[in-house]
Amino acid sequence: MPPARRPHMTLIVGSGRDLVRVAPLYRELRRRGNAGLALVLTGQERDADLMSGYFRGLTLPQPDGLLEPGVGTRSEQAARTFAAVETFLRHGPTDLVVLQGGSDLMLACAVICRQQGIALAQLEAGLRSPGRSESLIGEVVDHLCDYWFAPFPQAAEALAGEGLAPERILQPGNLMLDTLHACREAAAARTWETLDLREEFGAVLLSSPRMLDNPMNLRKIAEAIAALSDDIPIAFPLSPEARRRLGMWRLDEELKPSADLHLPDARGFVDTFALIGRALFVITDAPDLQDQASFVGVPCLTVAEATDRPVTVEQGTNLVIGPDTAAIVKHCEAILEGRPLGGPRDRPARLGRGHPERSEGRRKQGALPEDDGQVAGRIADSLEQFLASARGQREIS
Repeated sequence: MPPARRPHMTLIVGSGRDLVRVAPLYRELRRRGNAGLALVLTGQERDADLMSGYFRGLTLPQPDGLLEPGVGTRSEQAARTFAAVETFLRHGPTDLVVLQGGSDLMLACAVICRQQGIALAQLEAGLRSPGRSESLIGEVVDHLCDYWFAPFPQAAEALAGEGLAPERILQPGNLMLDTLHACREAAAARTWETLDLREEFGAVLLSSPRMLDNPMNLRKIAEAIAALSDDIPIAFPLSPEARRRLGMWRLDEELKPSADLHLPDARGFVDTFALIGRALFVITDAPDLQDQASFVGVPCLTVAEATDRPVTVEQGTNLVIGPDTAAIVKHCEAILEGRPLGGPRDRPARLGRGHPERSEGRRKQGALPEDDGQVAGRIADSLEQFLASARGQREIS
């Protein structure tokens, strides 16, 4: 009788920012070596160079699979992803698929796994942001899964409220915080050649197509940046796509690089984390950057209409204001004056510009709950239990 096949799980990851979250778990599972492990990328990252930078910054090996959806409409990309993930799973038998992300392509992966009877776990489940299509897709992906890891209590409450089995909803903490712990020293050593990171500055980081593809919203952000740069240097790293959009909407004429407005090329995760950690404030539309700003205690203004990181708002480090020029300028000016984020509240004011404690040790690292750097270990423990159960079920069937 041939030996029994070794249990196997596959991690399917969406964008480079999803890779940032899954990196500590991937390393922990490889360290344990209790099961076969494959890392698959959906290929949704637009910038290949930036994706390579994520791998280098996180010191990860090359992925075992790339689904390569190509270009075209969302439906065309999803169709190619259906075929690609089906082919991969056929040639690499797996007992448990672990998803990180909630995009259209991740939905295609989940559907194929469900059709083939493969158990599914979602690493970042229960994230709901009212009015955003991404949140709706994420909800559908969650409902196709068998196991859910909720990074925040609000996420667990959302899953339970939607009728999902409470005994399979786990709350190990926010996996992103493990990555931030691991990369903190590396980020402290990074420099941006065109910037003097010893000086005080504000950081603007935009990434979502919902923002970059909307000329009205992008113009409001540009007007706020131009106004703020009269008062404090602004660093606004641009991906190739963001730079192209600014040119398409003729906003590059309004945002001309100067001594007070820096427009460097966007970089990978560690460099971006370094920039956030040294900024007086962060203006962003990206949930992962809201996590990073809260981790280092930097005031964050979210220019999306909503956030799926409510814990950062409750923590007092994040304020959701939408793409409103006047609101952005008003709240940034308040931050520079050392006032609390969002106005008078029952918490101490942030350290404003010129504050003597800003130079060293000015922020308490790890401001978010469940911040012990051990989230990956707790998730790995649960995944190994799920894997054993899933393997048993597949053998029975």
